[in-house]
Amino acid sequence: MIGKCMAALDYVIIAVLLVSAALSLIRGFTKEVLSITGWIVSGYAAIFLGPSLKPLLVNYITIDWAITGGAMLIVFLISLIIFSIGGHFVAASIKGTGLSALDRTLGVGFGLLRGFLIICMAYFGISSVIPENDHPTFITEAKLRPVLQTGTKAFVAIVPLDRLPLSVANIGETIGGPELEALRESGGEALRDAAREELENLVEEVQDSAEDTGYKQLERDQMQRLIRNTEGVK
Repeated sequence: MIGKCMAALDYVIIAVLLVSAALSLIRGFTKEVLSITGWIVSGYAAIFLGPSLKPLLVNYITIDWAITGGAMLIVFLISLIIFSIGGHFVAASIKGTGLSALDRTLGVGFGLLRGFLIICMAYFGISSVIPENDHPTFITEAKLRPVLQTGTKAFVAIVPLDRLPLSVANIGETIGGPELEALRESGGEALRDAAREELENLVEEVQDSAEDTGYKQLERDQMQRLIRNTEGVK
């Protein structure tokens, strides 16, 4: 009876959770925590440090999104390798302390949490390509979908979407929340407004000091034109 009420997505979610828990039971809590920490830190390193490598790839790649993705991938892999090596030595030292039984038991709980995170990331990826209203029936009819949406909303809240090379236009309000809706509607307007405001303040300061320094009227006119051109970019 329960099986008839469950959609295909429900079975997929349960399978992912069980597999993740089983792997964590085998590997242990410490090794799994270090592993997932390495992935998270590597992901943030790729987001924030990846753009600094883009100038090095311009001469080899001509596609803009490929340059961004390639730079982020390089930083991600380097960071992940470093964490993997360090995690191997730490896990080996824990194993020799006689806490392996407790380590494996805690690993099951962590495995369930990791499996849920993987599913939320997959749902976020699907929703970024296909609007939630257009999801197939095996997703919309899933009994666990509300739980999945709640977890994905929490995932969206901690990820700096404005730094990722993707469009957030398809992500629904259910998982995106007001923060994502504001980002979608602004389309970068907030950043441009802030930059224009800073420029206007700077020009006002220069004009105030111009009266004392004998600043030329021509140069002040050029600054005013710069302000108008900046407003025209919007």
